[in-house]
Amino acid sequence: MSVAASIVDALCRDLMLEREHLEELLSNPSDCYKSFVLGGRRIDAPRLDLKYVQRWILDFVRAETAELPSFVTAYESGRSVVANAELHRENQHILVMDIKHFFRSCTKDKVAAFFAGMRLRALSSELTTSDVLILTKLVTHKGSLPMGSPSSPAIANRIMAPVDRELISELGGGFTYSRYSDDICVSSADFIDVASVVRLVREALIRYGFEVNNKKVRCMGCGDARRVTGIYIEPDGTLSIGAKRKRELNAMIYRFLVHGEGNASVIRGHIDFARSVNPAYVTDLLLKYENYGVAAKFGGVMGALVHGGYSL
Repeated sequence: MSVAASIVDALCRDLMLEREHLEELLSNPSDCYKSFVLGGRRIDAPRLDLKYVQRWILDFVRAETAELPSFVTAYESGRSVVANAELHRENQHILVMDIKHFFRSCTKDKVAAFFAGMRLRALSSELTTSDVLILTKLVTHKGSLPMGSPSSPAIANRIMAPVDRELISELGGGFTYSRYSDDICVSSADFIDVASVVRLVREALIRYGFEVNNKKVRCMGCGDARRVTGIYIEPDGTLSIGAKRKRELNAMIYRFLVHGEGNASVIRGHIDFARSVNPAYVTDLLLKYENYGVAAKFGGVMGALVHGGYSL
């Protein structure tokens, strides 16, 4: 992405937007959102034209900032819940915490400070005051980053960068740290003084305007089922989707192959996710059902799912 004279020039050029259209978005961006509740969380979904602009800003932010460290495991290329769990698989003691109202805590002032601190690689210069104001208006809603915007996660990750660095420095050696969006995980091969570590994390977050959700602090040790961002770590260090999800996946495959029930693409998605966590488990699972129902007709489970099974 080449850099134009201003952010407005670059947006209009790259997205073939009329300047008047962009000015209309800037005049009252709060009118460009539809709000709804999903899973107990408020989602503010931008209008399609604003979403295109925010995707451009997302690409701009990623192009003009350094790649984030591997301990930031959400919303960046090659990062996932699996990568997050991988970081902690060798440690017996795991402490997980949640940042309360994560996106809402990424306020307009924090967003503006982030943009003001960016240095454009191509020009080795900073954004102008006008550019900072425009970018901040386009990516914030009701005073903070909205959950539902394509640009919010990447900007939030970069706002959190100094917090991550400070926490790693204060924790010191002997601890493994990761953050998956608002989920912080600290693990160690040795016993964790939970009160001390939680206090350290809480105080660091407060200094940057964030807060620990006290209802979601959980510590797991020897003998406990260790679960990190939904991924289970077995006693031998292998990763697993967990017994409940295994039972559900078994049932989905059986009902599809034998009774023609279920959505093939949804089941393939569950299989692909399970394979990303534990490929050996999926290999055994597919072998188990390779001659069940229509699987025998299509050369195995995946063949039946690809061809739609009973839908033919």
